[in-house]
Amino acid sequence: MSKKLLLVPAALAWLALPALGAHVMFSQSPVAHQIRPTAAHAQFATLGQGSLGQKREAAVIAATRRYVGAHPDAPAAMREGRELAPVDVLNADLASQHVDFRVRAVKGIRAQFYEVMS
Repeated sequence: MSKKLLLVPAALAWLALPALGAHVMFSQSPVAHQIRPTAAHAQFATLGQGSLGQKREAAVIAATRRYVGAHPDAPAAMREGRELAPVDVLNADLASQHVDFRVRAVKGIRAQFYEVMS
């Protein structure tokens, strides 16, 4: 009988300790600890990401406009600014502009960037 009584608190502790850890981990807000976004968060640029994100986004938008200007048969979404040019076109334009980044992937008007060594 005494062994059974010891199993009940052990089982409760087995369930309660991980739940307590999860509660502490998920209840602590990143805002409260002033956690900054990592590089993984910043890979897809938007206009609100500071000067580097704005510089890169402006460069790919300008490259897309040059592509649309040279190709009147470009898709309507690209002409209307809802989609960026293809990755190979953007990278060729960025290389000709001598910028220090390239595009890895494009999804709509969002681009995933990576650094290149000059």
